[in-house]
Amino acid sequence: MRAARIGACAVLVAAVVLGVPSGAAADPAPEPCLVDGTRGVVPDGFVLDACVETGAITLRNPLDVPVSVRVSGDLGAPERRVTAGGASAAVGRGTVDAPVLAPGDVVRWSRGPGAGELVVDVLDRAFSLPVMSELEPLAPRLAGHQDLTGLVAAVGSAVAARTDCIEGRSVIERVACDLRAADAIGTAVAGQVPADAVPAVVDRVLDPARWEAWIAAAAEAAPQVDAGQRRLVQTEAPPPPPPPPVAAPAPGSAPAPRPAPAPGPAPVPGPERTAPAPSPVPGPLPVPLPAPVPLPAPPVPLPAPPRVDLREEAERWLRELAERAERAREAVREEQKNHDRGGRGGR
Repeated sequence: MRAARIGACAVLVAAVVLGVPSGAAADPAPEPCLVDGTRGVVPDGFVLDACVETGAITLRNPLDVPVSVRVSGDLGAPERRVTAGGASAAVGRGTVDAPVLAPGDVVRWSRGPGAGELVVDVLDRAFSLPVMSELEPLAPRLAGHQDLTGLVAAVGSAVAARTDCIEGRSVIERVACDLRAADAIGTAVAGQVPADAVPAVVDRVLDPARWEAWIAAAAEAAPQVDAGQRRLVQTEAPPPPPPPPVAAPAPGSAPAPRPAPAPGPAPVPGPERTAPAPSPVPGPLPVPLPAPVPLPAPPVPLPAPPRVDLREEAERWLRELAERAERAREAVREEQKNHDRGGRGGR
């Protein structure tokens, strides 16, 4: 069934009347602007409506086409103050990662103390926007079946791929590019559109003439954006001024002396009085003398060591040795005698 539906989509490629997308109506203008130009002003001919205040920068898109805004530097996250309705505006906001302002959108960025910049750009390859305008009349027939956003994104991607494919190619090669685009679009329609709505959707999206019209409509945004200034610059906050210097006194100058107090009235002298004689001051008490410290007793002389005659001592020692030797010989003789007596008695 799916293959048959894709084949039917490819067969229905034919030229039909081009539906040119119309511009979106703008929402009300933002609140009054309290301009603070100390760190940057809106340049003359800026492409968007802009308000540079003390704490924020606000942009409003008055054009008929959506734009993206590149943000750099010390600026906060985008805060949407006014968001235009409509499916085309919603599709445009989802085409790129940068903030997108559809016609009538109002977005605010808080300001930090550093430098920053906002640059307005044309949406790159915004083929999905004219595709959405083409399919928006069919939204009631597709209600409850499929959100148009997915189908529009698939058709826009196929048209963008075809644009790259046909550049610098021959007629035959361009036909091959058309067939590849038709196959991709037919697959998307077969997978996302109910069977009873396929012929109506195919009549609007499977047509090379419409593809060229969508490419031209997407390219119309560039002249509107390029017609004015696109950069809004915020400079860095100046550092706080230093405290005023303290004035130093002039060299050689001394502070003025304080004036002397005015003299008071002189005291009236009273009757003279005889001062009493001062009482005698007692003399200092006698300081007792310290007791005399007894002298230490003289040391007792040590007895003189006995005088030893080395010669006499040596002779005495030799005599003791001789006596010991004699006693030892006597003991041996006595033992020998006893031995001899025992031997005779045994015979």
